[in-house]
Amino acid sequence: MAPPPGSSDLHHRPAAPPRAGARPGAAARLAAAADRLDAAHPDGPGPVAEAWAVLRLLGVGVVGPVLLPLVGLLAARNTARTLRRIDDLPVAVAALVEGAPASPPFRRVGRLPADVPVVVTSDLHRAAAGRTDWPRRLDTEGLYLALLDHYGAQGWHLVEDGDVEDLWMVGGSTWGALYDVGRLAGAVVPGVRGRRWRRRLVGTHLDRIVANNDATYARINDRFHLHGRYHRVVGNHDDAFEDEAVVERLRRHHPGLDVLDALVLGGAGGPAAVVTHGHHVDAWNAPDLAWLGRLGTWLACALEDLPLVGLSPGLAGPEQTARLLDGTHPDLLTVVSRAFGANRELYSVDEELLFRAWRRHWGEGDEPDLDGGPALVLGHSHLALDGPRSPADGGRWRRYLNSGSGVLPRLVTAVEWDPSTPDEQGWPARRLVAWAWAADVPEAAPVAEAPDGRPVVRLVLTPTGDGRLAPAVGERRG
Repeated sequence: MAPPPGSSDLHHRPAAPPRAGARPGAAARLAAAADRLDAAHPDGPGPVAEAWAVLRLLGVGVVGPVLLPLVGLLAARNTARTLRRIDDLPVAVAALVEGAPASPPFRRVGRLPADVPVVVTSDLHRAAAGRTDWPRRLDTEGLYLALLDHYGAQGWHLVEDGDVEDLWMVGGSTWGALYDVGRLAGAVVPGVRGRRWRRRLVGTHLDRIVANNDATYARINDRFHLHGRYHRVVGNHDDAFEDEAVVERLRRHHPGLDVLDALVLGGAGGPAAVVTHGHHVDAWNAPDLAWLGRLGTWLACALEDLPLVGLSPGLAGPEQTARLLDGTHPDLLTVVSRAFGANRELYSVDEELLFRAWRRHWGEGDEPDLDGGPALVLGHSHLALDGPRSPADGGRWRRYLNSGSGVLPRLVTAVEWDPSTPDEQGWPARRLVAWAWAADVPEAAPVAEAPDGRPVVRLVLTPTGDGRLAPAVGERRG
């Protein structure tokens, strides 16, 4: 498998010009000045972002003796709250499936019948130009466009299940540094004036993300949204869409779009699935607990922009893609610390506890496997799963899937809900699939083509029964 492109392959695309007759605001003027500076440093974050990263980390070093104990105390408090939320989640999901009105943690709920085909993607982390542009750095932009063309042509619905635009990542360019400074300044401005500034700044950043991914947004509108087949679920990195004023800014690009906390497929006695991002049961990233997650992202961005260091915290490496392609990717539920809500790999959703809660609600006696209850489709963790096993007792959660992410090196994963091929119980087929470059899977026949002409393959990632996922190649070359 070829390595992902390096930073020398980054492009700095300026944002779209202001609408005719509109007078650019302060954020837009800052963005234009940033573009001029970034044009002189197309291969890296530039001196402004590097200097700002150094200042941030120096500041953290000064307050570290106070900050680290505070983080520990907050993590412990948040984890205790999250354990109770995990226990309560099956009740909330069961109510949604039976048609109850939306209620916390799912205030905005969409519904689709069970007999429509749906593809779920998540954790796409679309960004403005610069080093934070993960899809372009990892060579997944063309894969995603091929995916959109494929499902759009066949009339599928598209669900983008959170962390679609990354509004938490900062730095990576002069604009990214200015965006960070503006966010920090806006956080200390009280009242209406501060809210207006923050909304305008986030709106400008959103416009720049759209401009940097213009082909993707055009595909989504043309293939899905204009036909009523596009659905958006909020995550933590795009939690600015909890604010309806920011959703209105998104509607400039997707007219009339609603942003949801959960999407229900089917229900009321028939096959049902609930699609939600997964951060609601995360002690570091839940909507009212996300201070810790934002801090972690902020520090990771500072480390990435340090001059002469070359760190990329959070960015997936080629070995993660290799495991999915060679059949060694674990299909196991994640376990995190019950005291601080995270593990050594910095995952922070305890899927083992979710499984136990689901099994108490829908299980049968002491049976370790769980076949009952609605299907649950999450994202958030970036770890693709299909019917994973418990590392504690080996029980399998057959109706749980995680869509993985769109930011693995040269690979995008997704979940298919396909009523055209029902299982023995009459449920739509539920498949975990991977989209990869044909050059990386030479035994597979291409099913699509990226805009640049490169062939693309689709693989079904199938549970092996021993806690792994193996790629099943549907069509092989001649």
